[in-house]
Amino acid sequence: LAYLIAGFGWLVLWPQLRMPGVDSSQLASQLPWNVVPILPTFAFVGSILAMDAMIRHTDSLHRWHRIALHLVRIGTLVAVIAIGQVCHLDPFGIRPLNHSAISVFGNSTITGNFLAVCAPLALMFQAKRYRIGAYSLMALATLLTYSTSSVAALLIASSVIWWRYHKRWLVGGVALLSVIGLGILVQQDWLQRWLYFGGRWQVWQRVLEVWQGNTTSAWLGYGAGDIGMLTTRGVWRFGYAHNEPLQILFEHGLVGATLLGLAVWTTFHRVWKAASTPSLIAWCGAALAYGLIACVNFPLRIGTLLMLGCVIWAALEAHVQHQEPRHA
Repeated sequence: LAYLIAGFGWLVLWPQLRMPGVDSSQLASQLPWNVVPILPTFAFVGSILAMDAMIRHTDSLHRWHRIALHLVRIGTLVAVIAIGQVCHLDPFGIRPLNHSAISVFGNSTITGNFLAVCAPLALMFQAKRYRIGAYSLMALATLLTYSTSSVAALLIASSVIWWRYHKRWLVGGVALLSVIGLGILVQQDWLQRWLYFGGRWQVWQRVLEVWQGNTTSAWLGYGAGDIGMLTTRGVWRFGYAHNEPLQILFEHGLVGATLLGLAVWTTFHRVWKAASTPSLIAWCGAALAYGLIACVNFPLRIGTLLMLGCVIWAALEAHVQHQEPRHA
């Protein structure tokens, strides 16, 4: 938080001088201000303050149990609508932006990301209508989005949760079904559709090339949202890096990426040392799914997914907080 606030002026002015296509000899007063970082920086600052508020005002873990229940219910509703759209029963008549069948959030991949993160939370409940019914609906809808990253994140996170719940046979069943599914995809020549990477390797290489082009900006970043600005300047044609760690490295530099990495590691270390409970394990599964998705997508740039990530991180910290001894 301190780094974002202290470096805000840097992110607004300096990147404008160093961006490709800008004459560095031109006076700063003659250049338009780089207003691109304003809203993304406010989003990050607001997210940090929101997490702090959620953690500080956690009076008991029952609150987080209820939040998980509501997220599962919301995910189930989204899944039902998504399945209905595939069956041409769209109650809202939403026209998909990417010409796919599912457009609950305007994009089938974003829908799959949301469901893949919410579904593991259903496994913490004893009631079969959530543990089996809601989870099955969200898993089916995720599969119908044809989002490989979402399906992979859901299967990996669920397998980890089942393994910690001592349900090894479910993990084995998932592995077997995955092998059978890959075999069917190969036989039906559908594998290319599922493994379509959307040019992400080329995107990542191009972002790294520009990031390494200036030493100062490599350390302090080009500024939040400036990958989109480079799109408007014609440097490239993509608006996001489709890799959150890489985009944070580009926009906030080595310093910002290191600070965020330390924050993530601190939470991970505290959770690792905490006593395992069914609720904590499920929240960890949701966090794992979110992290996997973030490596090939941009959930921190989507308001719904950003706040979902804040809730998950706050839930993990709250669980650890209530297990630590209190000092008078």
